[in-house]
Amino acid sequence: MKRMTGLRTSGLALIVALTTTACTDPYFSQDLENIGASKDLSGISSTDLCDAASYFTYDDDPSERTKARRLLAEVHNRGHISRKDYNSALTGDAELGMTDMAVTCAWGLPYSEEEYYLADGRKYTRWVYQYDDYGNDRSTIEFVNDRVVSLDTDG
Repeated sequence: MKRMTGLRTSGLALIVALTTTACTDPYFSQDLENIGASKDLSGISSTDLCDAASYFTYDDDPSERTKARRLLAEVHNRGHISRKDYNSALTGDAELGMTDMAVTCAWGLPYSEEEYYLADGRKYTRWVYQYDDYGNDRSTIEFVNDRVVSLDTDG
């Protein structure tokens, strides 16, 4: 009887360890998972759809990439991104001339954002994407009037 209890205890410990490991994924987002699973997308903003689509684009699981295509198709059907930007977002590519919405579809929301107006009245925005805890690995995208004018992906 004692041996059976030991097996149950170790089995329980293994389940707890696996559950804990699954929850420590630094990129996991329950909010984005919920958007991806949503049947009705009409009440979800295009920005949130794009952020969720970028989350699923980089996943190796084909069903996750299907979610990204579905979310991006909704944003495209609303007229918020072009067909070219839709295709770029599916591969996670940000490009010169893209709108801020298209970049959100491709890369998600930035880690930080800085915005101000230039002397000639145009809006300047800088988005930073940080990939580590120390800011050493990052990309910067600059916009003028909500269009990409500069990409720095060298970190």
